[in-house]
Amino acid sequence: MFHFLASLISWGTVLYWLYFSFIHKSFLENVFAGKALMVDLLLGLPVVLVFAIVIYAFLYWSIKLLVILLFPHTIIHINTNLDEESDDFLDAAEMEHPKKSDDLSHKV
Repeated sequence: MFHFLASLISWGTVLYWLYFSFIHKSFLENVFAGKALMVDLLLGLPVVLVFAIVIYAFLYWSIKLLVILLFPHTIIHINTNLDEESDDFLDAAEMEHPKKSDDLSHKV
């Protein structure tokens, strides 16, 4: 749920940035009317789009960092004993399908 809310806030801010850049500042109107300079198209458009990615990443990770710092008790810890679980899984798989290494050594 938290990931969904952080993403929603970040995407909302990005959409507002794109609205502000393209519609409020009349960037699209200037492009379609021919008033935009080549510099605006070559530098302005990529900067606007890249800044949208920067805004998303900044807000998303800032929200996550604030939650980690202010509410550490809400974080769910995941068991990281993957080595033991993977060993058990491999042992069970070897029991079901034993290795046929003897057959390979005779063929060489």
